[in-house]
Amino acid sequence: MLRSLSRNISTLATIRTIHNDIAMGDGADSLSEKTISQYLNALDRIFVTENLPAWNPALRSKTAIRTSPKRQFTDPSIATAIMRLTPECLLDDFCYFGFLFESLCDRDMRIYAEANDGQAFHYRDASDLEADAVICLNDGRWAAVEVPSFWCQPMPLTKDPGSQMAPILPLGNW
Repeated sequence: MLRSLSRNISTLATIRTIHNDIAMGDGADSLSEKTISQYLNALDRIFVTENLPAWNPALRSKTAIRTSPKRQFTDPSIATAIMRLTPECLLDDFCYFGFLFESLCDRDMRIYAEANDGQAFHYRDASDLEADAVICLNDGRWAAVEVPSFWCQPMPLTKDPGSQMAPILPLGNW
């Protein structure tokens, strides 16, 4: 199950998705969805996983908001250890590297939000409008954050490495 969570890090993988991933086509030898749910709860209680909950901006919104949590370990290095990844493996799979990077960003944003009396969430609605993270402070201020998603295509090296970096935008007066 931990390998499945590692493969699905920073995704909205459902319990059914995890079940099917574990079963790999043979549902008879897999854990039941109820058992997976109990294991996920146990992993949360012992601080191995810390999923990012979904943000709902308005209680009476007519927009259908997806409420699945974004699957995360408390530290993305847990996923790399479970998968026994080397730096070379990560360089060969930029998409997976991107999910790990997003998980790292989510973890750090959660820490900073909590240190400022706030919370971190993710957002995705039925039309696939999404924000990788939404930082909400208890005074009502919030900021949507998009982690760069250019990881699935390795970027050609240039003479100016700074030209390859995503722009850093200020998130407001915190």
